[in-house]
Amino acid sequence: MTPLFGPNPSLSLLGFVLRALLVGVVLFALLRIAGKRQLAELNTFDFAMAITIGALAAAPLIHGKVSVVDTLVSMLTLTFWQAILASLTLKSRWFSRLVGGGPLVVIENGKISKSNLARGGYNLTDLLAQLRAAGTPNITDVEFAVLEPDGKLGVIRKSQEDYATCADLGITTGYVGMPTVLIEDGRIIHENLKLVNLDKHWLDQALQKYGVESPREVFLATLDTAGGLYIDRQPANE
Repeated sequence: MTPLFGPNPSLSLLGFVLRALLVGVVLFALLRIAGKRQLAELNTFDFAMAITIGALAAAPLIHGKVSVVDTLVSMLTLTFWQAILASLTLKSRWFSRLVGGGPLVVIENGKISKSNLARGGYNLTDLLAQLRAAGTPNITDVEFAVLEPDGKLGVIRKSQEDYATCADLGITTGYVGMPTVLIEDGRIIHENLKLVNLDKHWLDQALQKYGVESPREVFLATLDTAGGLYIDRQPANE
């Protein structure tokens, strides 16, 4: 084994440069082998493999004691293993769901599924941020929101929201801002109440109009800029 590609604690600067060039070329080739799917989306398994291969590629560039040959063999082995699993996921729907997981419906007809949120490792903060990014901050406008295996949120707006815009009809509209979260998973957000110049007494009265006796019964409550209150109750089994 040559000192350049084998373990060499006293490797020169030029040696590290040559190692970097070789590892870089091999890493580029492996990415090409992995295909565009690997670059377009990462499920849980792909993400873990990408991190592992990246760590392996960096090892001989940081530590002279690490053999480049051993590193390249490990990288090639993992890429080959990943290619086999990718082929199996294309041929078997069951295996695809086992490796990458399936989509989870987290909102259906304006109602949040707390159980699917938990299964996807999402919380309300994540969900609301993704809805804002999708241009649909009001949950009442959402027909379905689906958490995809790659972690992205797909949002399908209610059909009545897509018929004709006010701009199409030449109608002037008022300001529409972001809804304010007043209750999150049974907990009152007091700073948000103060932000909209309201208090707990107002909130209690508003909840009673919806037949809600306690904030603990509410999974999510938001107030839009028009004064509309959205309430999603806790699941019945909680």
